[in-house]
This record gives sequence, structure tokens and C-alpha cells, in this order.
Amino acid sequence: MRSHRYSSLVRLSLSHALCLGHERSGTPHCLYERLERTAQRCKVQIFAPDLDPQVIETARTGLYPEGIVVDVRPDRLARFFRKGAHSYRIAKEIRDMVIFAPHNILSDPPFTKLDFLSCRNLLISLDTALQKRLLPVLHYTLRPHGFLFLGTSETVRERLAEPLPMGTERILFVDDEEA
Repeated sequence: MRSHRYSSLVRLSLSHALCLGHERSGTPHCLYERLERTAQRCKVQIFAPDLDPQVIETARTGLYPEGIVVDVRPDRLARFFRKGAHSYRIAKEIRDMVIFAPHNILSDPPFTKLDFLSCRNLLISLDTALQKRLLPVLHYTLRPHGFLFLGTSETVRERLAEPLPMGTERILFVDDEEA
């Protein structure tokens, strides 16, 4: 984010193959904290698509089981969640950044003009032909200086020697343990 120039709007999309909410809430937390530290003022839109309508409805509630205390740092838990009787609810300022929608990345028109696109653990579930078909679509979704985040276990890494429209410098591999 340091060298990235933002307009007044930052757009992200988080892939379909994510845990119910952990990355969808963790990513907004990180971005919110980063913008706060750098005193950048801009609107943030985070698209959180999924194929399963039940997953979307559950995520929209913003409720998380008490077990999230194991996965969320105590300072973030205190700052971005409100404790309920047997659950935690995501804070409004974080929830307002996220747009949940049904979406099939293989058949629906893509979200466009994205600054960041996270596809961690998505491509690994697709065969080689679908990965090759999807990579140009992923490139199309990005703004000229946008970034594509992939997991370190994505099998597309071996094909990065082939020319890609976006160039390999804009593809970042993120270890699942670090994210």
C-alpha cells in the first residue's frame, strides 16, 4: 500500500473460497488500521462474493461465534467487535465497508476497477484449463496498478513464466499463516 496511489475510493474483492468471515473481516481491519495510520481519507468498498446464498446470509449478519477469540488478536477483538451473549458482532464501521453478493467468478461478469483482488485458495480448487481461462479475467478486474493476491499453494505459480497481461510483479503470493 505504501507506493500505491489511491483515489478517493479503494476497491477490493475477496475470493469465493474463504472461511466464513475471518478473512472477510480481517482484511477490512487491516485496511482500516493502515488508512488510519497514514491519515488517508477515502471510501472503501470490499466485495465479498460467494456461490452459496446461505454463506452470504450468515456473513451479512456480522455475527461470529465466541471461538473467534482464538483467531483474532485481542486488540482487534476489543476494537472491531461487540460482545454479545454467546457471540461477537462486527463493528458497524467495518461492516459498512463490505458488500456481500452472490457471484460466480467463472460465469458472472467480474467486479471491475479493483485495487486489490484476493484469490487465495480459489485457483487451487480449479483445474489447469479453468485457471488459464480465469487469469485474464482476473487481470481485467484490476485497475492499472492493482494487485492480485494468491496463496502460496496456488498451482498457477508454475505457469507464471508464461506471459500474463498483468505481469508477475503485480501478483503477490501470501502465505496462509501470514494473512
